[in-house]
Amino acid sequence: MREMSRSGPSAKWYWIALILAFVLRAGLVVTTDPSKVFTRWSNVGDASLYDRFGWNLASEGVLGTGDRPSGFIMPGYPVFLAGAYLVTGHVPGMIRWLQVLLGIATVAAIAHLGRRLAGPAAGAVAALVAAGYPFLIYFVPELLTETLFIAAFVGMVVTAMELGRSPRLSHGVLHGVWLTVAFMTRPVPLVLEPGVLLLAQPWKREGRRTRLAGLAAGFLIVAACWGAWIARNYRVFDKLVPFDTHGGFMLYTSQLISRGVPHEEVVRRTRAELGYYRGDIENGTLPGGPQGELDADKRAAEKAREFAQADPRAALMLIPHNLGSLWLNLDFEEVGRQKSRLGWAGLVGVVAYVPVLLLGLLGLMRLWRTQRVTFLGLAWILIGTSLLFGLTHGGKRYRVATIDPILIALAGAETSRWLPRLTRSNGPRSG
Repeated sequence: MREMSRSGPSAKWYWIALILAFVLRAGLVVTTDPSKVFTRWSNVGDASLYDRFGWNLASEGVLGTGDRPSGFIMPGYPVFLAGAYLVTGHVPGMIRWLQVLLGIATVAAIAHLGRRLAGPAAGAVAALVAAGYPFLIYFVPELLTETLFIAAFVGMVVTAMELGRSPRLSHGVLHGVWLTVAFMTRPVPLVLEPGVLLLAQPWKREGRRTRLAGLAAGFLIVAACWGAWIARNYRVFDKLVPFDTHGGFMLYTSQLISRGVPHEEVVRRTRAELGYYRGDIENGTLPGGPQGELDADKRAAEKAREFAQADPRAALMLIPHNLGSLWLNLDFEEVGRQKSRLGWAGLVGVVAYVPVLLLGLLGLMRLWRTQRVTFLGLAWILIGTSLLFGLTHGGKRYRVATIDPILIALAGAETSRWLPRLTRSNGPRSG
């Protein structure tokens, strides 16, 4: 931030972007009933699960429902909710204001990433794009993991890049903190961290000892929190459960969703073939307690495997379908399905995402010639996300979480390279 304040005109646009980010996000929160979990734009039912588990953790001290513990989701977001509920009571509206702050922090972090890629002007452009980017704004008033996860994910990318540029113990510790928050919210960073780690350049000779010590301290934080989660799950399930208990459920339902089965039919078939749906865990009505939850997830994984083996060609064809859904989902459907706004919302999605996608990929290709290590790190993130969600059911939520922040920073870097040419071509002509 100090560097940006010394960068002349770029600093002005940077601060304008932060103000814009606050106004847009706060304006959306102000129009939302603070007592309600869902907004008038909500289209994802996961918010009720997060709210139920978060409030139960705050009021009963149990991550689950009542006195019944659950491992259906990673603990990061429910713990975030519980911390706020302990202070405010069961008031979802206060969570949204915390997410406004997280949204602004995300804009600042994306700007920082853009600045490291191509200088102050790139940071200012990235900040302006991130401030008004509708996909990022949408998740701020929603009680979903995205806002927390995106802030943590961009934080771990930025701190890794700082560690590679200027080795300090604090950079490594902060990297571990952000990696822990992201990983305990969603397991995806376990796949993406090798690429992020490339940005830290741990092999560099200059400051190697400090850099490695910082990374070691950061990874100790990750190991301590992950170890606590594993130990907790072992007490609950009497078995090793390193992540959560909805991997099989997600694999099964994604087989249906990827084939275009309507949501109501997905629920019906899941109940008929698996004997439960997500709401049974949320309400604490799934038979068998914690062990029943674990058995149900294994049953779901087996059914998913049988489903794929019954028609392997169709299962393979789902991968390009899911990749297309991940990268080319432009319809802004979370808003579009509400009150016949599909045409307007689709236009917003296209106008916002297409320039970011094209300029971001162009900026990534340019990195191959100018910053080879940075290219490899960012490419790993993009490809890793694609492979992970291509095998399940990638969609806009997951693209916004990891791909879009990288593309925005790269688009800012690429756009900043054109700014001098645009200024010259639009300037006064002599003669």
